[in-house]
Amino acid sequence: MHHRWNNVLLAGLLTVVASGCAVEVPKTPKPANLILISLDALRADHLSSYGYHRRTTPFLDEIAAQGIRYSHATVNTHGTPPSHTTMLSSLYQETHRVGLGLTPGQPEAPLIPAEIELVRVPFILWGRDIPAGVVDPGLVSTIDIAPTLLGIAGVSPSAVMEGRNVLGPDPTPWREQRVFAQYGTAVYSIRTPSFKLIESAGGRQMLFDLARDPRERRNIAAEQPDLTAALAAELEDWRLARPNLVNLASSNTEIDPATEEQLKVLGYLD
Repeated sequence: MHHRWNNVLLAGLLTVVASGCAVEVPKTPKPANLILISLDALRADHLSSYGYHRRTTPFLDEIAAQGIRYSHATVNTHGTPPSHTTMLSSLYQETHRVGLGLTPGQPEAPLIPAEIELVRVPFILWGRDIPAGVVDPGLVSTIDIAPTLLGIAGVSPSAVMEGRNVLGPDPTPWREQRVFAQYGTAVYSIRTPSFKLIESAGGRQMLFDLARDPRERRNIAAEQPDLTAALAAELEDWRLARPNLVNLASSNTEIDPATEEQLKVLGYLD
């Protein structure tokens, strides 16, 4: 292929790791030109490069073969506006609050396994200084896109961002990696390399062994009460630790100048 693009990041967004060694991106003398391709509602399991039996995506397969394909990439929330807000701001929905129309007390969103499994998305990096032919099995998500693009461009990510540069070093051991996701305030989930816990606002819990049950058909929460409780506690700690930028921007709370500037850039302050 002959392309003028320097770097391409492909992310397919649906409704709702890193590897043991980091990929070093050498510094280049010229600024990187970046192209972000977002394909809404694109399932990873329908791309040939992700194992689909039909040759549905020859162009994307060629890009994947010449770059890095992340085999366990997910989104952090459902719906186009919240997902794209997370993708472009590197903020969780719990933080940016876009699309949080569901509140406790409303009818619960159904926990249908067929829906829950549609969270895996294609995540491909390709371009100058991007290693070719790499399949990274670590846990990444769309919240990591903005910091990664900034890193490729040689720009430090904002301190407000909650994702990470997937090409940079990850100090988190593989077994301790976590990906958090939510469906408004109705459903939250935490994923580890081996398990996923889904918890509804009404308290219903579903635990899946991803190695033995990758399609998430068998709820083992009752069989693994200690693990379920531990992951539920992690999920609650994560939720409570999220800053509410909408409330912060509308309150009289004093914030430091650097944070204020970042909030202006993200559109939360005038």
